Amino acid sequence: MNNLVFITFFIWLIILILLSFSVDYLLAKIFSRGGHRFFVFLGVIVHEYSHAFGCLITGTKIKEIKLFEATGGHVTHEKRNPFITTIIAMMPLFGCSLFLLILAYIFAQIGVDVEAPEISLASTDFLFSFWSIIQIAGETFYRNLIKRNVITIFFFIFLYFVGSVAACIAPSGVDLKHAFVGMVIMIILGFITIFLHPLSYIPGVEDQFGTTTPILDFIVLNLTMAIGVGIIGVFLILLVLVPIALLKK
Repeated sequence: MNNLVFITFFIWLIILILLSFSVDYLLAKIFSRGGHRFFVFLGVIVHEYSHAFGCLITGTKIKEIKLFEATGGHVTHEKRNPFITTIIAMMPLFGCSLFLLILAYIFAQIGVDVEAPEISLASTDFLFSFWSIIQIAGETFYRNLIKRNVITIFFFIFLYFVGSVAACIAPSGVDLKHAFVGMVIMIILGFITIFLHPLSYIPGVEDQFGTTTPILDFIVLNLTMAIGVGIIGVFLILLVLVPIALLKK
């Protein structure tokens, strides 16, 4: 892995967060407070239980899980070091994206056309990847909309679920605050790994994996796939929300 791919990964991460905030903002503008909370109920569940899953895989004791409070929900857990705290705080980015992938698989089984070609966000051709995502979202929307049968109804149900989860992908302000120190440390360690590639000093590593940064490559590749799914889902619901918000305005 080179430094440009690593930087591109974090750019996509920031884009996913900003787009998720945009979905939540538009939902708040379109619906009343009660309507907004009803719309995002599924997303809140997935978001908070993604935090809980982060606690589970890091061996962190959960003290309390609350859903559907006035400000959303929260998971209270024991205090841990910055690395583990960052994993728990940022888990909804990947948990919600994975849930979108599961939704796509489930609805594909009942006839909704949500199959999308694979794209690589690890590519440094940023504009091409961005345009490919927009095309995938647009083509998915068009293919299902022109059917005009019961599948179209299922597609709008699918959009409702996607919108609910997409609005809750982004970490909250508290999550970002808790993750800041750990994220900075992880970024620094990532660059150190890229420039010094310490595993290359172990005989056979490069021959076995074809890279001097196999662990970093594996982590970034899999997280990038999750981010790509999340961004496609967000764009899909934005195709509905943006026109509605403009008409309401």
